[in-house]
Amino acid sequence: MKDTPIAVLGWILLCLIVPIPAPGQSIAPSPGGAWLSEEFTTYGGSTETWKANPHGWMAAKPPTWFHQSKIAIDTTELYNGHPTLRYDWPGPTEAGWGGCNTDKAIVADYKMPAASEVWIEAVHKFRSDWDDRGPGCGFGEYKFLLVFRAEDRMGGIGNGHDGSSWWSASAQSPVFRDDVRIAKCSTGGVGENCQWGYGRDQAKYRATLPGKHWDGQWHAYRIHVKFPAAKGEATGVFEVWVDGVQTVGRYNRTFVNNRTGYFANRYVELLLGSNSNSGTKVATQTWWGHVKIWTTDPKW
Repeated sequence: MKDTPIAVLGWILLCLIVPIPAPGQSIAPSPGGAWLSEEFTTYGGSTETWKANPHGWMAAKPPTWFHQSKIAIDTTELYNGHPTLRYDWPGPTEAGWGGCNTDKAIVADYKMPAASEVWIEAVHKFRSDWDDRGPGCGFGEYKFLLVFRAEDRMGGIGNGHDGSSWWSASAQSPVFRDDVRIAKCSTGGVGENCQWGYGRDQAKYRATLPGKHWDGQWHAYRIHVKFPAAKGEATGVFEVWVDGVQTVGRYNRTFVNNRTGYFANRYVELLLGSNSNSGTKVATQTWWGHVKIWTTDPKW
């Protein structure tokens, strides 16, 4: 992998309760005045207009490894009556896209507000034949929703780790010693990278964790992050909800990068998707229905 336009190269590689709606239907309206509300409605159905970044919402001119030739504004596959952003994954039909550890990425990136507390909502759909393990690959993970500070990735979501589970990495230093012995947590990188339901104080979420979501249905993912005001304060909050059910609740964290000692109390960039470690097993598609960001509590 290469650099994100703002974040450092190595980090990209480190590793509501409501019924699920019918395809194309809204899960729930998003309350409150959002800092960013991207519903893909302001581009006249034109992919090229979206790529031109007319609002200045995206972080920078995309590097080649974003593979934005694989992205399109989709005026047929709608979410809540409006266009969506479609990713076209070639799978093994295109050289380099379907093999083990190919790490191919498709990325749309958005700026983040200069705020120490943010709420993020993304609505997404995998086609039902999605599989993040290329042919013959035992391991796969899709870097599904990533959020960056200036020097690290902190508090995102990974899908299909080992082909099945959800993981999230958030900075923590020192690493919690009681997590070192848990196989479903890694203490490398930023310091706290665990499968959902594992790690300190996470067992209570285990019984209601979602499946892989490779089901051709829309799902809503919500993230709340509150950064400590100063380095060393153990007041950080990282929370995740999926379709209204809480899946991650990490509290009293330092958000100090355990590998480098780096700390910052804000994000700079949000990536809608990134690399799938082993590509995809077949040519397939994924869609983003919307992305919204708040700097005041939307009262989910």
